[in-house]
Parts: sequence; structure tokens; C-alpha cells
Amino acid sequence: MASSLDGVSTEDCVVIIGGGFGGLAAAAALHKVGVPSIVLEKSRHARSEGFSIGTFTNGWRALDELGIGDELRSAHLRLESFTFCISSGGVLTKFEIKDCPPPPYRPDHELRVVMREAIPRLLTEQLPPNTVHFDAGVTDVTTTPTGAEVTLESGRKLQCKFAVLADGVHSRVAAKLHKAKLEFMNDYGWRAITEIDSEGLEHPGANLGQGNGARIGYFPVKYDAARKKALYYWFLACSGREDEDFGDAEQQKVIMQKMVKGWNVGPFQQLLEATPPNQIKLSKIYQRQVVAGQPWFDGCITGVGDACHATTPFLGQGGAIALESGVELGVFMKEAMHAEGGVPFAKLSPEAICAALRKYETVRSERVALVIKKSAMAWLIMGALMKVGLLKAFPLNSGNFLDHTWWEPSGTLNTTADQAKTAQHVED
Repeated sequence: MASSLDGVSTEDCVVIIGGGFGGLAAAAALHKVGVPSIVLEKSRHARSEGFSIGTFTNGWRALDELGIGDELRSAHLRLESFTFCISSGGVLTKFEIKDCPPPPYRPDHELRVVMREAIPRLLTEQLPPNTVHFDAGVTDVTTTPTGAEVTLESGRKLQCKFAVLADGVHSRVAAKLHKAKLEFMNDYGWRAITEIDSEGLEHPGANLGQGNGARIGYFPVKYDAARKKALYYWFLACSGREDEDFGDAEQQKVIMQKMVKGWNVGPFQQLLEATPPNQIKLSKIYQRQVVAGQPWFDGCITGVGDACHATTPFLGQGGAIALESGVELGVFMKEAMHAEGGVPFAKLSPEAICAALRKYETVRSERVALVIKKSAMAWLIMGALMKVGLLKAFPLNSGNFLDHTWWEPSGTLNTTADQAKTAQHVED
């Protein structure tokens, strides 16, 4: 349902463009530190993509900081291992997640695949009423002497203290204003969520495979013991030109079936066969060429998520680093208000806001540039080793496989009571 902006004043708040979990994480983080915001979502209703986000240790650190981690944990399976296979089903390498050295702030790593719609729903519940507005597409964002101006598709212009681009990899405004180029990676990915019959999932794990130019993965999300049904997220990726035409949904499924014909990698064939063509989503794969230490925008404009730091999906980090960025934006605004003597956000000068945004972007660029580079390189290296049969001779090292998930926010969003609860959770 569309939500009217009539009577909404934005001059003393932040305008966030995009109501996915990156934008909503930013809104929730800002709310925690006393910064009001409104979220503009072009869709007519809350996003419900129906897919999943692989949530590693760093993602859980961000979700805990935002106050929704435990509710999500209770509804999703914790994965125990990584397995890499060839198309025949032969295991090239396997290791337990518990064998990967954890970051200093917790005793172990954590990986669960979370239903994507759950995160925006829980984040929205943390926001004041009338924060999120639907059917509110944005055509332009510009800087002004007092902040930023956001132009809606309706032609209405909103003045605000600063604007946050969180409208995805194809953000029109980011395409115009971002200092780093968006790059097509000559890869495509299909993905879906599928439920199949299962006698049980005693040791759920992440599974990846490759052969004949195709790369696949499947990950259990939930298990219903009463119904003996397992819910999986799965993907299939392949190379292709930017203008590649795979046809309609029915034709695409036939193409996928041909790619993995004769494969024997766990239940992947069963998952593919059980998924209706119209429930499989095809996406081009992009990354943004973020330079470490280089800010992204000028003036009172910044961003989170794929609009600003799109990465390939092969480390499962796109969603997690969007959540990280949402948390960090709140942290840097909190620090900016503290540096000005604890003034409320409405009294923070445009100069102080711009300085805080550039500091946020500089810190985040260091982090996301590392993840973007590792995601692209890891899959190229693993693919090359698998292709020539060397992955078994030179297996992936659990000692550093998850080191990119070591992340701690630059500060805290939480109250003293919340910090005590978080500390207790880490000890548990």
C-alpha cells in the first residue's frame, strides 16, 4: 500500500532512498543514536523478494548491534561445514566451520542462511510509525548549502540534513554521483528458495560445486521435522556477455537443466526440478570498483549497500556488508554529535555532517574494498583449481577462509544495558 508524504517534514532529518535491509539498517541505527529519518521505497509495498541472505559472523555482529539477532537465530539453521564438490559428487575438500579461527570478540564463527524478508520486517518494527513510505520513487539527489535535496518521481522536492542512497545496484543517482565505477563481471546467477522432502538434516552445511562452466551452491535454511520438509536456498552461476539472452523463465530452466545434466551433487538436481520456473530469479553480477581510503560522494550525500559497494555473491557478503554500513553510519553520526558537545542532530551543522560522512566513507571503503576484491578473486582461484583438478591437492585453508568476516563496528549504538546483554550473549 502506498504511504502518503503529505504533511511530513524532512528538513531536520535524514532521507534514505531504498527500503531494503541496507536502507532499513541505516534507519534503525540512526534511530538508536537519536537521528530521525524517513525511508523512501519506490515499491507499493514492503519488499518480499522470497530469497535468502547468507549471514556470516560479521552479519550477526551487525544484527546483534541492531537488536534483532536472537529472533532471527531462533528461526534458521546453523550451518556446520563447507563442502566443495565436482559435478560427479566427488568431494574435493571439506572443513568444519568450527575449525576456522574466530574473531576476538566471540568464541566461534556463525553461519545461517536467513530468509531475506525477515530482516526488513524486524528492522521496520524498530522504527517509529510513519518512517517508511512506499510508492515514493526518487529521480535525483543534489547537495544544497544546508544539506541535500531529494526529488521524487512526482516532482516534489524534499529538503533534508543528508541523504542516503540505498536503492540497489542499479541506483540511478549512484550511477551519476558515485566516484567508483560499476563493473559487469561477465557472470549471471539464478537463485531460488525451494522446499523438498527430507528425512532430516543432522549436520547441515554449505555446499558448492563446479563443472562444465557452471557453478552451483545449495544451503539449508530451515527444517520442519513434523512435515519432513527441508527448505533450501540454491544458486547456479555461469559466464555470459552483458547482452546475453537466456529467453523466458521456461527456457531458462531448460538451459539450467542442460548445464547440470548428469551431475550428482547432493540434492541439487532435485531442488532444480522442484522449483517452478517463475520462482527462479536471474541476475547479472556486478561489482563496484571501490578504492580503499577514497570517499564515495561529495556534500551531504552518502550510501549503504549495493548502491555504493556492490560485490560479487561468491563469498555471500553483499548483505552482510550492507548491514555493517548501516551500523557504521549510525556510529559516525553519534560521534559527530558528541564531538560538537552532545548537540542534538537538528543542531549539527552541514559542515560537521559532511565531515562525518566522509570519515564514514573512508573507513567503509577500506573494509568493503577488501571484501569486494577477495570475493572476486576467491571464486576465480577456486574455479581454476577445480577446473584443473588441483583443489584436492591444494585444499582451501580453514585457517584463513573466513578471515574476511572478522568485523567489529567503530563504536557502539547500544545503551549500557544493551551492551551488558550483548556481552552476555557473546559469553554464552
